[in-house]
Amino acid sequence: MNLHQLNPQVLSGMLRANAKVGNPTPQFFDKVANHMMRLDNLNGFDPQAFANILWAYAKIGHPSPQLFNKVANHIVVHDNLNGFDPQAFANILWAYAKIGHPSPQLFNKVANHIVVHDNLNTYKPQELANILWAYAKVGHPSPQLFNKVANHIVVHDNLNTYKPQELANILWASAKLAFYHDSLFEKIANHVCTDEHLLTTYNGQDFSMLMWAFSEANAEYPLLFEKVTEQLLEFDNLNDFTTHALCNIIGGLNKFTDPPQELMNKVLQTAQQRDEESRELAKLSKALFPKEEEICWKSTCTCGRKHISDSAVLSILLQLRFERNYRQDGMYDAFTDDAALVEESHSIQEEQDAPLNENSIPAEPEEEQLDDHQLQHGIDEMKERVDCYVQERAKVQEEARRKVSEKGFKNLSDAKKAELTAQMNGVSAPNRKTEKKNLTEYGFRSPLHLEWCRFKLIIP
Repeated sequence: MNLHQLNPQVLSGMLRANAKVGNPTPQFFDKVANHMMRLDNLNGFDPQAFANILWAYAKIGHPSPQLFNKVANHIVVHDNLNGFDPQAFANILWAYAKIGHPSPQLFNKVANHIVVHDNLNTYKPQELANILWAYAKVGHPSPQLFNKVANHIVVHDNLNTYKPQELANILWASAKLAFYHDSLFEKIANHVCTDEHLLTTYNGQDFSMLMWAFSEANAEYPLLFEKVTEQLLEFDNLNDFTTHALCNIIGGLNKFTDPPQELMNKVLQTAQQRDEESRELAKLSKALFPKEEEICWKSTCTCGRKHISDSAVLSILLQLRFERNYRQDGMYDAFTDDAALVEESHSIQEEQDAPLNENSIPAEPEEEQLDDHQLQHGIDEMKERVDCYVQERAKVQEEARRKVSEKGFKNLSDAKKAELTAQMNGVSAPNRKTEKKNLTEYGFRSPLHLEWCRFKLIIP
C-alpha cells in the first residue's frame, strides 16, 4: 500500500478502525509512523486527524515516541489552537497520558488555551474528565486549568449530566495533583448524597477513585461516608471489586470513620476467596487496620520493633476468619490486645488506567469451613511439626553465633553479616526463598498459632 496516495483524513480513519478491531496490525502502525516521520511537515493534518491517529496508537498500546514528539512539536508552534474542538483536546491529551508519553510543552499550550480562550459550556462532562485525568496521569500540574474546571462545575444547578465515572475521574485527578478545591468536593459529595439511587450505579473503580480522592484531600463528609458504607453492605458480595479498589475504599473510610464489623468481614471474605499476590493483601491489611502498633517490614533490622513479612499477612487474613468462627467456642485463641498488625506506613496510591470501566472479577466458590473436630485434628497434627520447627530455629541461631564467634564479625562480607544477624535474631535472612519458612518473630502469639496459619496457607 502506498500511503502517499491517502489523504490524512483517510489515513487517520484507517488507523482508528484498525485499533477498534480485536486483532490490530502493529506492522501497519509502524508503516504509518515511518510515513509521517518522513513528511516535511504535518500541515495537511487537521486536529481531528491528529486526535484519531494518536488515539489509535494509545488504544492498542503501540508506542511511537518519534511520532508523538513530532505531533506535539507541530501543535506547540501554532499561533493559536482555535481550530481544535473540545473532543480533539480530550482525545489528544488522553492518548499522550495513556501511552505514557509526557509532553510538558504540549500540555502547557493546551492548558493556557483553555484557561484564556475557551468557554467550558462547550465541553461535555466526559471531555472535561478525560482532560483532567490526562494531566494527573502524566503528573503535570496546571492549577489555573483545574481551578477553571472546578468553578465551572460548582456553579451548575445540578450534576445530573455527569456520570459516576466522570465525577470520580475529576476528583481523582484533583487529588492526584494536590489540587484541593473545597467547593468542588462539597458539590460532588452533596450530589452523591441527595440522589438516593446514584450509588447503586457505581462500580468498584468508581467507589475506589471517589474514596481515595476524599481521603487524599483530607475532605471529611460524614454523610457521604455513611451512604457509601450502606451501599457496600447492600451489595450481595464484593466480587466485582478488585483488591486494589477495596484497599482504597476501606482505607478512605478508616481515615474518617469506624467502619462496621459487618463491612470489615465482608471485605475479608472477598479477599479470602482470591489467589491474590501477598503484596496486594498486605495493602489490604494496612487499609483494614491503620491504627495498630507499628510494624517494621524489613526482613532484617535491629530497630527493636516486631517484624512481619508479606507471607505473614496471608496468615493474618485467614486467622481473622478463625477468630470469627471459633473464638466463641474457646477453640481458637486468636489475637490478643497487643496483636501485631500492620501500620499505615505508605499512603495507598491509586494508579488508574484510562477512564474506562475495569473488568469485573468473577465470583469464586466460598472456601469450605472447618468444623470443630477438623480444626482440633489439624492442631494436633501440627504440634509435632511445631516442636521440630522451634528446635530447628534454635540450632540455626546457635550455629550463627558460633560462626560469628569463630570468624569475627568485622571479617565477614556484608551479605554474610546480614544473613548471620538475621539468623541470630530468629528472623528470615534476606532471601525470598526462605522468607516464608521463618515467621516465628513476625508478630504471632505462639509457634502453634504460626504453624496452624502456615498449614492452611503456606505449606503445600
